[in-house]
Order: sequence, then C-alpha cells, then structure tokens
Amino acid sequence: MNIYSYVVSKIISNPKICRKVLLLGGIAVIPLMVIASLRLSLNIKIPDMTRDVAAIGGIHPLSGFLSSLGILFWWTSSSIWFFSAIIKRQINSDANIKFQIYSGLLSLYLALDDLFQFHEHIAPNHLKLPELVIYLIFLFLISSYVWNFKDILMKNEALLAKISIFFLAGSVFVDIFLEGFLLWTIKNWSYLIEDGLKWLGIFYWAAFSVEYCIFDLKHTIDLKHTIDLKHTIDLKNKL
Repeated sequence: MNIYSYVVSKIISNPKICRKVLLLGGIAVIPLMVIASLRLSLNIKIPDMTRDVAAIGGIHPLSGFLSSLGILFWWTSSSIWFFSAIIKRQINSDANIKFQIYSGLLSLYLALDDLFQFHEHIAPNHLKLPELVIYLIFLFLISSYVWNFKDILMKNEALLAKISIFFLAGSVFVDIFLEGFLLWTIKNWSYLIEDGLKWLGIFYWAAFSVEYCIFDLKHTIDLKHTIDLKHTIDLKNKL
C-alpha cells in the first residue's frame, strides 16, 4: 500500500478525521472561491491575484520590505493572542479571555488593512469613504479598546503596549499633519520617519503580545494548580 492509499483509507475509515479534513478543505477553498468571484465581478485577472506582487509589478523582490515585515508581525501577534485564548480556556473553562480575543481581532484587522490597503485604496475608491473618516472610525475603536481594557493596559506589565501605542499614534500624526511638510523639506526620507514609527509600534506590539501571553498563561496554570491542590486537600480532610 502506497502512502496515498494509506492516507485515503485512514480518512475514510475514521469519521472524526474525515469531518476534520472536509472542514479544513472547505475553509482552504474559500480564498479560491473569492478569486473566482472577483474575476467574474470585477474582471481582475486571475494571475494578478495568485502570483507574487513583485513578480506582477516587475519590481525588486525587496520592494515593500518594511511593510511586508510589519504585516508578518501583525499576523504573528494575532496568532499569539488567539492561541493564548484557546490554551487559557482549555486550562480553565471559566477563564476570562476577552482581552486576548479583542487584541487578536485588532491585530488581525491591522494586518488585513496593511495587506490589502483598506483605508488607503479600497475604502475611498470602492466604498467611497474618505481616508479621514476611516481614521476617525479607527480612532473610536482604538479608544474603546483602550477604555475597556485600561486596567490591563495601565499596569506596569503593559509598558510595551504603551510604547507601541505611542509610536503608532506618532505615525498617524505624521501621516495626517506632517506628510506634506516633510516631503517638501526632506523628500523621500519622510517615508522613513512615518513608516519607521509605524514599524516600531508594530514591533513593540508583537513583543507585548508574547510577554503578556506568557505571563498570563503562567498565572492561569499556577492558579489552576493552586485550586486543584486546595480541592485535593479538602477531599482528604473530609475522608
């Protein structure tokens, strides 16, 4: 029996594995369906949606280096937050995972926004929403996030999050108020300031996600062990 026959037989013979493979296959097919839909509705060429951006544009592979690196770190942060939430809930079914979930969603949105240029291109050109309106909506969401989780973000353990917010806010400020002036005075070097501030914010956010999730999971595990130990001692005392 070759490897392909073995894999197929294992999938068919086990309903649980079969359901899992079909579910994952269905999720994996969604982007392909989106590509087909965009081809039919917006007449976008299929190779333009499947090939590498640098190959399509005929530009240097390192073009967009810092932007691509930032997107990778946004995705990394999002994955860490969601993974931490899953593990924390597995350890303690009553654990509060709202902070991890909302932080993961925030990181996910920012990754998608950078990847597909939502506020720069899609929103103003296809949804007819000015970029400033998107900034105001995002400012409201960020403010709500900070307000709802201020007890966590104001702690000394969240120093990296504060640094991240400082740099990201600085990047937005430069983009809205200083971009024209900087382009006039220092030309293309202005992009290093604006995008450099954004990169520093992303980097510190990713570092915060790692630091916080490690600390929080360790605390959850220690608390679970303490509760289990107390429960065991109470049972022994009753006997």
